[in-house]
Amino acid sequence: MNSRIATDIGNIIGDKNIIVPNTDNNDFTIDRRQKRQSFPALIASPDNTADLSKLLTYCYKNKFRVVPQGGNTGLVGGTLAASNEIIISTRRLNKIRAIHKLDYSMIVESGCILADVQAQANRNDRFFPVSLGAEGSCTIGGIISTNAGGINVLRYGNTRQNIHGIEVVLADGTIIHSLNRLGKDNTGYDLKQLFIGAEGTLGIVSAAALKLSPAPLSTVSVLCGFSRIEQSLELLELAQLYSSNQLTSFELISSVAMDNTLKHTPSISRVIPACSWYALCQFSTSSPVIDVSSLAENFLETAADKQLIKDAVLSRSISQENGLWKIREALVTAQRLEGESIKHDIAVPISKVPELVRTVDREVKKIMPSIRPYPFGHLGDGNIHYNFSQPTDMDAITFRAKESAIHNVVYNIVDKLDGTISAEHGIGTDKKALLAQYKSTADLDLMRAIRRVFDPHSQLQVGKLV
Repeated sequence: MNSRIATDIGNIIGDKNIIVPNTDNNDFTIDRRQKRQSFPALIASPDNTADLSKLLTYCYKNKFRVVPQGGNTGLVGGTLAASNEIIISTRRLNKIRAIHKLDYSMIVESGCILADVQAQANRNDRFFPVSLGAEGSCTIGGIISTNAGGINVLRYGNTRQNIHGIEVVLADGTIIHSLNRLGKDNTGYDLKQLFIGAEGTLGIVSAAALKLSPAPLSTVSVLCGFSRIEQSLELLELAQLYSSNQLTSFELISSVAMDNTLKHTPSISRVIPACSWYALCQFSTSSPVIDVSSLAENFLETAADKQLIKDAVLSRSISQENGLWKIREALVTAQRLEGESIKHDIAVPISKVPELVRTVDREVKKIMPSIRPYPFGHLGDGNIHYNFSQPTDMDAITFRAKESAIHNVVYNIVDKLDGTISAEHGIGTDKKALLAQYKSTADLDLMRAIRRVFDPHSQLQVGKLV
């Protein structure tokens, strides 16, 4: 990009808010999995909505392609940029504008880090329930653009269910002010929902009115082990029955994932004997009259009476509870230490999770008998991260050569089970071709038509989503 354009953009947003790409800013240009790199012409980082609007107006008039970026924690290539594209980073849009405690709402800018927003809500006796592994670096704009899920979807829903309103800047610089904090607003189309999960293809979110919940007064977590994947559904149903609607999370962990995590994480020790499968669940309450420990104990006693579990442990302190969830947090990091992996972010109806696991395991092993299945994830909403680790007797190149064949097997099974090829990570560039394969023509035509309305010159997120 020539110096005149850099000067023009500097005049719009300030020279200090322009970054020339080099090896010192890899956190903008290398993806979260540390395997792919962007080579943008420029990185622009405005610090207020008005400047973001002026910047997009300039890019629109000059037909510059734009890639919006939050914390750069995406996993499907959605934040990668080409040499003729400008990355617009929202990280300097990082102010918490207001907290409305009685409205259970919080107005924050899109560059705010998710963990900081959670902490600010907690300081005000409120709770923002979206929680995921990247919460220490992902941004509010990013989770809105991908409709992020995480461990609390079972009780609180995805990001979509936790947003009252948004402020967004369109490709031509138009600002849509829709930061209402209403629980009900039935005045026509709910336009904010178009931008939630759109992956930045329709506009750049600059701020949001978040829906807050009452802060939990007490929580308790349970790790239980069992023999057959089918028992996971019985345990989930039992946990919901005994929870009095206080079941927050229900995570499924395979023995391979558990054993590998214990192997590579010295700070984690085995707390129950080895089992084929594990469920990690959390009960929480905002009520001073509900004893979640008793709920959890009743759940475990009944599960034991029904011979659904082999063993279990119930947290008796915050440190014990944190220790149990450290296991879940370490699963992904531990898998990296076993070599290459092939990953899938998929979901099926909850009732079909056992069939998914058994069928995928059987069919993929027909392609690669020594492959190591590594399934885990959010059983409570049917979202399983069905990963595979490189066989111990195979080199990475040979393993990767089978990636496409393995993807085809997994996604075809998911489709037959009425599932989705992307539960919470999005489409980006990685799954764009797959979307065309598994979405109907009518759906895709309508999505493209909506995109043309908001971005008629195709300047936002070119080559992403649809």
